Amino acid sequence: MRSQMLLTRSGITVINDAYNASPPSMAAAIESLKNLDCTGKRVCVLGDMLELGATEAAAHEMVLDLCCCDSSGLIMLVGERFLAAAEKLKLLEKIDVVCSSDVESLAAKVREFFGF
Repeated sequence: MRSQMLLTRSGITVINDAYNASPPSMAAAIESLKNLDCTGKRVCVLGDMLELGATEAAAHEMVLDLCCCDSSGLIMLVGERFLAAAEKLKLLEKIDVVCSSDVESLAAKVREFFGF
């Protein structure tokens, strides 16, 4: 589940990069997304990274900072760690962000956004 292209349909490409997410792997995935040849909006769907210990809050904030470098995209977040980081960084006021506390409701928002 590293940079695995799941589907391409109606001009939408879905890439799964979810295996054992860590700050460096998320940074690499975000950089890859930014470098994709794309004519439309880039959407980054992020779920909490677990088992980070004392660096947990800073790691989630760092990942969101990387996402914010390109304000032309949409960030979709799920999980209390990313929601806390987004609130601390005041992302909801700065860029296009969709938040959800659980995977099922975010999945519904993703399907609605993409028309799946």
